[in-house]
Amino acid sequence: MMRAWVAALLLGACAPALTPERPPPRAPALARLEPSVPPDLDLVLRVDLERIRQTLGAASFGELAERRRLAPPASDAGTQRLLDAAFARARSVLVGLRPGRSWEASDVVVVLTGDFSGLDLRPRDATPPWGPPADLGADVRRLDRRLQPRQHPRNTPARLYLLGTRTLIFISEAELDAAERLYEIGTSDRPLEPPARGALSAVARGRLLADGAERRFPRLAGLLSETVRMEAHADVGARGLEAALELELGDAQAAEALRGPLETLQGSATAADGALADFVAAASVDLIGNTWTARWDVPLARLGPLALCLFDDVGC
Repeated sequence: MMRAWVAALLLGACAPALTPERPPPRAPALARLEPSVPPDLDLVLRVDLERIRQTLGAASFGELAERRRLAPPASDAGTQRLLDAAFARARSVLVGLRPGRSWEASDVVVVLTGDFSGLDLRPRDATPPWGPPADLGADVRRLDRRLQPRQHPRNTPARLYLLGTRTLIFISEAELDAAERLYEIGTSDRPLEPPARGALSAVARGRLLADGAERRFPRLAGLLSETVRMEAHADVGARGLEAALELELGDAQAAEALRGPLETLQGSATAADGALADFVAAASVDLIGNTWTARWDVPLARLGPLALCLFDDVGC
């Protein structure tokens, strides 16, 4: 009997040494990523919110943000309040889109950078409610909720990720798989990256321009189908708006084919009335190689009518 007890004690003492320890779970890719959106999205917008607040003033910025809320407030008051609070604390934002026929019909990923300590991620009146946070390791948490088909707009957030207290990401339902591959597993595909210039910048795949022009400018749309990439950036200062738009085409011949339609478009804008027509007519346009570049310098006095056109569809 004594021998059996001694043998059992020896085995118990040796067991920890004989059993290899399991390695800790791999940290989600989000913990080591720069802010980015999934690579399958076709348009990415970068906004330096802090810079715009300083330029426009807090009151004007708040009014602008109210006009362009991320989701209709009547559909989900709790989550809308969460979004409003998150944007108020954010210093910068990346918005990735697969545009639909409207903003509500688009697939959306929003990446906010700021200070989100103490933010209530599970407002009681969110509909449907947000589930408890799942700890993914490396100070990354994920919250999900189940959206009912046809009861919410397509752009309604279905998941969010929080990295520490500095990065908050909202994801619509159609982008859940792509977001998981990027933020949790780590994909090797390179996402679209807007230029780090100005208070606002954007990058888009070329086909979006052709799709947008097809109804009103069918000939131009056919030529724009050769566009590989679109980049834009803008800044607002004491002098007004400074902006630039670049269209990169497949080759120099395709770029040259755009010359006539672009001149016609700008000529038509010169003869038309409205803030948007004035904006198009005021562009300085150049072709270098296979890239068209348009530049604008808009005085402060003309920014008001342009903003009303872009945000309220007034005076266009």
